[in-house]
Amino acid sequence: MDQIMQNLQEEADVVIADGPPFLVTDATILSAKIQAVLLIIRYGNTRRVAALNAVKQMQRSGARIVGV
Repeated sequence: MDQIMQNLQEEADVVIADGPPFLVTDATILSAKIQAVLLIIRYGNTRRVAALNAVKQMQRSGARIVGV
């Protein structure tokens, strides 16, 4: 994964990685390997507790959250 991200960064100015929901472990791993995370929630659908848990999980992994 590290090599793929490095190759992409050499080829493009901006790389956007779309990951799975934070209920999936892969999302935590991915968030720690990229420069910034934009957490997308669905108004009226995503429960507050779930969103807060996702933020806590990202913080524990060392992810840099730039917005919600």
